[in-house]
Amino acid sequence: TGQPASMPDWGPDMNRIVYAKSTSVGPVAGLADALSIKDGSIVLAENTGGTWGPGPTLVAADHDNNYYPAFSPDGRWVVFMKSPTNMDSDVSMGVTDANLWVVPVDLSAAPIHLAQASGAGDSWPKWNPSEYDESGHTIFWLAWSSQRAYGLRYGTGSVVQLWMTAFDPSRAAAGMEPAYPAFRLPFQNIGTGNHIPQWVTTVHRETCSTDVDCGGEFCVDGRCYQQPPL
Repeated sequence: TGQPASMPDWGPDMNRIVYAKSTSVGPVAGLADALSIKDGSIVLAENTGGTWGPGPTLVAADHDNNYYPAFSPDGRWVVFMKSPTNMDSDVSMGVTDANLWVVPVDLSAAPIHLAQASGAGDSWPKWNPSEYDESGHTIFWLAWSSQRAYGLRYGTGSVVQLWMTAFDPSRAAAGMEPAYPAFRLPFQNIGTGNHIPQWVTTVHRETCSTDVDCGGEFCVDGRCYQQPPL
């Protein structure tokens, strides 16, 4: 890449990687092999004819920090975090001005701020790997962590929780706000922080003979489940 790179994410075609690149890097506290960045740009690497090489810069740093990129399921969009004040990504949950943005991979439009979904101290966005049909057109789902206030339960910055929104690519392509208002994912412990959402397409349950095999879950019909049998 010619410069230190971090935070890579594979494209769904497996021929592209999006990553954050910057000259302002440093070690993450307690993680010797990880890099934190400032002045981050969002860049592609592409596999052409079996050879990997540099691709276009999707978002160039301009006295800000752009990081944590991730491809949409169709490979046409990249979501990323932007800190307008160029805060260091090492303080992930302390980047209080970081918000959600997307950019089309073909650079047919400027980066778009997901204003309706963004809150205080957003971080770690991840796409649901599946596409959904909504009234005849495609939508995607996004989840991420946020320090925003949650009703009267806690104030801004007091605890990190996971939030979710729908993303409408047809609205984004038309220059309209593509995200819907965010909602907090249920069943989270508000006494602890939850930082990185992960999506799965299939839930694999461990086989078991008794509850002891499930390590704290319950054995139901030969499979481990979180809830006891009714």
